[in-house]
Amino acid sequence: MEGPQGALRLHSGGREAISPGKDRQATRISDMTRTAGRFSSSRRRRAFSAVEMVAVATIVSILALVIVPMLRKRVQDSKITATKYEMNKLAEIINLAYADTDRYFRLQDLDNGQALDIGGVIDPTTDVPIAYYTNTADRIVYPLSEPERAVLAQKWKGKYAPFHNAMKIADLLTRRPDMISETNGPIFAAAEEDADLYPLDAWGNPYVFFAPETDYRSPVLYSMGPDGMPGGLAAPAAADYERQAEVLGQGDDIEWGF
Repeated sequence: MEGPQGALRLHSGGREAISPGKDRQATRISDMTRTAGRFSSSRRRRAFSAVEMVAVATIVSILALVIVPMLRKRVQDSKITATKYEMNKLAEIINLAYADTDRYFRLQDLDNGQALDIGGVIDPTTDVPIAYYTNTADRIVYPLSEPERAVLAQKWKGKYAPFHNAMKIADLLTRRPDMISETNGPIFAAAEEDADLYPLDAWGNPYVFFAPETDYRSPVLYSMGPDGMPGGLAAPAAADYERQAEVLGQGDDIEWGF
Protein backbone atom coordinates (compact mmCIF):
# COMPACT_ATOMS: atom_id res chain seq x y z
CA MET A 1 0.00 0.00 0.00
CA GLU A 2 1.34 3.46 -0.93
CA GLY A 3 0.57 6.71 0.93
CA PRO A 4 1.53 10.29 0.51
CA GLN A 5 4.89 9.83 2.29
CA GLY A 6 6.19 7.17 -0.10
CA ALA A 7 6.12 3.44 -0.57
CA LEU A 8 5.53 0.81 2.07
CA ARG A 9 7.13 -2.66 2.09
CA LEU A 10 7.16 -5.47 4.58
CA HIS A 11 10.36 -5.68 6.65
CA SER A 12 10.88 -8.10 9.53
CA GLY A 13 7.19 -8.57 10.00
CA GLY A 14 6.45 -4.84 9.93
CA ARG A 15 6.31 -1.92 7.63
CA GLU A 16 9.11 0.37 6.55
CA ALA A 17 8.64 3.64 4.78
CA ILE A 18 10.81 4.13 1.66
CA SER A 19 11.22 7.68 0.45
CA PRO A 20 11.13 8.36 -3.30
CA GLY A 21 14.72 9.77 -3.17
CA LYS A 22 16.10 6.70 -1.51
CA ASP A 23 14.36 4.46 -4.04
CA ARG A 24 15.87 6.38 -6.97
CA GLN A 25 19.33 6.21 -5.40
CA ALA A 26 19.04 2.44 -5.06
CA THR A 27 17.98 2.21 -8.70
CA ARG A 28 21.01 4.25 -9.82
CA ILE A 29 23.36 2.06 -7.78
CA SER A 30 21.83 -1.03 -9.37
CA ASP A 31 22.23 0.45 -12.88
CA MET A 32 25.87 1.36 -12.18
CA THR A 33 26.54 -2.15 -10.91
CA ARG A 34 25.08 -3.67 -14.08
CA THR A 35 27.06 -1.25 -16.29
CA ALA A 36 30.31 -2.08 -14.47
CA GLY A 37 29.56 -5.76 -14.88
CA ARG A 38 28.99 -5.37 -18.61
CA PHE A 39 32.21 -3.33 -18.96
CA SER A 40 34.21 -5.95 -17.05
CA SER A 41 32.67 -8.74 -19.12
CA SER A 42 33.47 -6.86 -22.35
CA ARG A 43 37.10 -6.44 -21.25
CA ARG A 44 37.30 -10.15 -20.50
CA ARG A 45 35.88 -10.97 -23.95
CA ARG A 46 38.38 -8.68 -25.70
CA ALA A 47 41.32 -10.19 -23.81
CA PHE A 48 40.13 -13.67 -24.69
CA SER A 49 39.85 -12.76 -28.39
CA ALA A 50 43.43 -11.44 -28.39
CA VAL A 51 44.66 -14.68 -26.88
CA GLU A 52 42.77 -16.58 -29.55
CA MET A 53 44.37 -14.52 -32.30
CA VAL A 54 47.86 -15.14 -30.92
CA ALA A 55 47.13 -18.85 -30.69
CA VAL A 56 45.82 -18.99 -34.26
CA ALA A 57 48.81 -17.03 -35.57
CA THR A 58 51.17 -19.42 -33.79
CA ILE A 59 49.43 -22.47 -35.25
CA VAL A 60 49.48 -20.97 -38.77
CA SER A 61 53.20 -20.19 -38.44
CA ILE A 62 53.97 -23.73 -37.35
CA LEU A 63 51.90 -25.19 -40.19
CA ALA A 64 53.64 -22.88 -42.69
CA LEU A 65 57.05 -24.05 -41.50
CA VAL A 66 56.01 -27.65 -42.08
CA ILE A 67 53.69 -27.46 -45.09
CA VAL A 68 55.40 -24.87 -47.33
CA PRO A 69 58.66 -26.87 -47.69
CA MET A 70 56.57 -29.98 -48.34
CA LEU A 71 54.61 -28.19 -51.08
CA ARG A 72 57.80 -26.86 -52.66
CA LYS A 73 59.30 -30.32 -52.67
CA ARG A 74 56.09 -31.71 -54.17
CA VAL A 75 56.24 -29.10 -56.96
CA GLN A 76 59.90 -29.89 -57.64
CA ASP A 77 59.21 -33.62 -57.64
CA SER A 78 56.38 -33.13 -60.15
CA LYS A 79 58.68 -31.11 -62.42
CA ILE A 80 61.37 -33.78 -62.21
CA THR A 81 58.80 -36.44 -63.12
CA ALA A 82 57.46 -34.34 -66.03
CA THR A 83 60.98 -33.69 -67.32
CA LYS A 84 61.96 -37.35 -67.20
CA TYR A 85 58.76 -38.27 -69.02
CA GLU A 86 59.48 -35.75 -71.77
CA MET A 87 63.11 -36.83 -72.03
CA ASN A 88 61.96 -40.38 -72.56
CA LYS A 89 59.60 -39.20 -75.32
CA LEU A 90 62.36 -37.15 -76.94
CA ALA A 91 64.64 -40.19 -76.87
CA GLU A 92 61.96 -42.25 -78.63
CA ILE A 93 61.53 -39.55 -81.26
CA ILE A 94 65.28 -39.23 -81.82
CA ASN A 95 65.51 -42.99 -82.30
CA LEU A 96 62.54 -42.95 -84.66
CA ALA A 97 64.14 -40.27 -86.84
CA TYR A 98 67.37 -42.25 -86.80
CA ALA A 99 65.53 -45.42 -87.85
CA ASP A 100 64.04 -43.56 -90.83
CA THR A 101 67.17 -41.73 -91.96
CA ASP A 102 70.21 -43.40 -90.36
CA ARG A 103 71.16 -39.98 -88.99
CA TYR A 104 71.00 -38.12 -85.68
CA PHE A 105 69.57 -34.62 -85.88
CA ARG A 106 69.43 -31.59 -83.63
CA LEU A 107 66.43 -31.20 -81.36
CA GLN A 108 65.04 -28.19 -83.24
CA ASP A 109 64.94 -30.35 -86.39
CA LEU A 110 62.50 -32.86 -84.95
CA ASP A 111 59.44 -30.67 -85.53
CA ASN A 112 60.31 -30.09 -89.20
CA GLY A 113 57.81 -31.38 -91.73
CA GLN A 114 54.74 -29.22 -91.28
CA ALA A 115 53.63 -30.15 -94.80
CA LEU A 116 52.78 -33.66 -93.64
CA ASP A 117 50.34 -32.23 -91.10
CA ILE A 118 47.98 -31.26 -93.92
CA GLY A 119 48.63 -34.26 -96.12
CA GLY A 120 51.18 -32.50 -98.30
CA VAL A 121 54.50 -33.59 -99.72
CA ILE A 122 57.79 -32.94 -97.94
CA ASP A 123 59.55 -29.89 -99.35
CA PRO A 124 63.32 -30.46 -99.18
CA THR A 125 63.94 -26.71 -98.92
CA THR A 126 61.75 -26.15 -95.86
CA ASP A 127 60.60 -29.42 -94.30
CA VAL A 128 63.84 -31.32 -93.76
CA PRO A 129 66.80 -30.48 -91.52
CA ILE A 130 69.69 -28.43 -92.88
CA ALA A 131 72.30 -30.47 -91.00
CA TYR A 132 72.95 -33.60 -88.95
CA TYR A 133 75.47 -34.79 -86.38
CA THR A 134 78.50 -36.69 -87.59
CA ASN A 135 79.79 -39.65 -85.65
CA THR A 136 83.16 -38.16 -84.73
CA ALA A 137 84.96 -37.15 -81.59
CA ASP A 138 84.61 -33.46 -82.49
CA ARG A 139 80.81 -33.51 -82.48
CA ILE A 140 80.67 -31.86 -85.87
CA VAL A 141 77.39 -30.74 -87.38
CA TYR A 142 77.43 -31.57 -91.07
CA PRO A 143 75.53 -29.04 -93.23
CA LEU A 144 73.43 -30.59 -95.97
CA SER A 145 73.52 -29.34 -99.53
CA GLU A 146 70.32 -28.92 -101.52
CA PRO A 147 70.77 -32.24 -103.40
CA GLU A 148 71.45 -33.98 -100.07
CA ARG A 149 68.32 -32.46 -98.57
CA ALA A 150 66.35 -33.69 -101.57
CA VAL A 151 67.59 -37.22 -100.87
CA LEU A 152 66.77 -36.83 -97.17
CA ALA A 153 63.26 -35.66 -98.06
CA GLN A 154 62.52 -39.13 -99.41
CA LYS A 155 63.23 -40.64 -95.98
CA TRP A 156 62.04 -37.89 -93.66
CA LYS A 157 58.75 -38.73 -91.93
CA GLY A 158 58.51 -35.61 -89.76
CA LYS A 159 57.20 -33.79 -88.01
CA TYR A 160 58.46 -36.14 -85.35
CA ALA A 161 57.89 -33.97 -82.30
CA PRO A 162 55.12 -31.39 -81.89
CA PHE A 163 56.75 -29.53 -78.98
CA HIS A 164 54.36 -28.38 -76.24
CA ASN A 165 56.97 -26.49 -74.22
CA ALA A 166 59.41 -24.78 -76.52
CA MET A 167 61.02 -21.46 -77.42
CA LYS A 168 62.06 -19.92 -80.69
CA ILE A 169 65.78 -20.08 -81.40
CA ALA A 170 65.87 -16.27 -81.66
CA ASP A 171 64.39 -15.89 -78.17
CA LEU A 172 66.62 -18.61 -76.78
CA LEU A 173 69.65 -16.84 -78.22
CA THR A 174 68.68 -13.72 -76.28
CA ARG A 175 68.07 -15.69 -73.10
CA ARG A 176 70.99 -18.13 -73.25
CA PRO A 177 73.62 -16.77 -75.65
CA ASP A 178 76.23 -18.96 -73.94
CA MET A 179 74.54 -22.08 -75.29
CA ILE A 180 73.97 -21.29 -78.96
CA SER A 181 76.55 -21.16 -81.72
CA GLU A 182 76.76 -21.78 -85.45
CA THR A 183 80.08 -23.59 -85.07
CA ASN A 184 80.59 -24.70 -81.48
CA GLY A 185 78.29 -25.06 -78.52
CA PRO A 186 75.73 -27.34 -76.92
CA ILE A 187 73.06 -25.99 -79.31
CA PHE A 188 74.01 -25.56 -82.96
CA ALA A 189 71.78 -23.16 -84.88
CA ALA A 190 72.21 -21.23 -88.10
CA ALA A 191 70.99 -17.66 -88.54
CA GLU A 192 68.15 -18.73 -90.81
CA GLU A 193 66.72 -20.95 -88.05
CA ASP A 194 65.64 -18.11 -85.76
CA ALA A 195 61.99 -19.11 -86.03
CA ASP A 196 62.60 -22.80 -85.31
CA LEU A 197 61.38 -24.11 -81.96
CA TYR A 198 63.66 -25.67 -79.35
CA PRO A 199 62.23 -27.91 -76.59
CA LEU A 200 62.46 -26.83 -72.94
CA ASP A 201 62.29 -28.79 -69.71
CA ALA A 202 59.77 -28.21 -66.91
CA TRP A 203 61.86 -25.31 -65.55
CA GLY A 204 61.93 -23.57 -68.93
CA ASN A 205 65.57 -24.46 -69.65
CA PRO A 206 66.79 -25.92 -72.97
CA TYR A 207 67.69 -29.58 -73.20
CA VAL A 208 71.17 -30.56 -74.34
CA PHE A 209 71.51 -33.48 -76.74
CA PHE A 210 74.63 -35.42 -77.69
CA ALA A 211 74.63 -37.86 -80.57
CA PRO A 212 76.99 -40.85 -80.42
CA GLU A 213 80.65 -39.94 -80.87
CA THR A 214 83.91 -41.82 -81.20
CA ASP A 215 84.41 -41.91 -77.42
CA TYR A 216 80.71 -42.22 -76.54
CA ARG A 217 78.81 -44.89 -78.38
CA SER A 218 75.31 -43.99 -77.22
CA PRO A 219 73.24 -40.78 -77.43
CA VAL A 220 72.32 -38.89 -74.29
CA LEU A 221 69.98 -36.10 -73.25
CA TYR A 222 70.53 -33.68 -70.39
CA SER A 223 68.25 -31.40 -68.45
CA MET A 224 70.18 -28.85 -66.42
CA GLY A 225 67.64 -29.12 -63.61
CA PRO A 226 66.09 -26.37 -61.48
CA ASP A 227 69.12 -24.06 -61.56
CA GLY A 228 69.46 -24.25 -65.35
CA MET A 229 73.25 -24.52 -65.22
CA PRO A 230 75.47 -27.48 -66.20
CA GLY A 231 76.55 -29.37 -63.12
CA GLY A 232 75.22 -26.60 -60.88
CA LEU A 233 78.04 -24.22 -61.91
CA ALA A 234 77.27 -20.58 -61.26
CA ALA A 235 79.29 -19.27 -64.22
CA PRO A 236 79.95 -22.10 -66.69
CA ALA A 237 82.44 -21.74 -69.51
CA ALA A 238 81.70 -22.90 -73.05
CA ALA A 239 83.79 -26.03 -72.49
CA ASP A 240 81.65 -27.03 -69.52
CA TYR A 241 78.79 -27.82 -71.89
CA GLU A 242 80.83 -30.39 -73.80
CA ARG A 243 80.28 -34.05 -73.11
CA GLN A 244 84.00 -34.69 -72.60
CA ALA A 245 84.09 -32.18 -69.74
CA GLU A 246 81.77 -34.49 -67.78
CA VAL A 247 80.20 -31.51 -66.05
CA LEU A 248 76.71 -32.10 -67.39
CA GLY A 249 74.94 -34.73 -65.34
CA GLN A 250 76.36 -33.46 -62.04
CA GLY A 251 74.58 -31.43 -59.37
CA ASP A 252 70.83 -31.27 -59.99
CA ASP A 253 71.15 -32.16 -63.68
CA ILE A 254 69.09 -35.01 -65.09
CA GLU A 255 70.82 -37.42 -67.50
CA TRP A 256 68.91 -39.66 -69.88
CA GLY A 257 71.00 -42.12 -71.86
CA PHE A 258 69.48 -44.31 -74.53
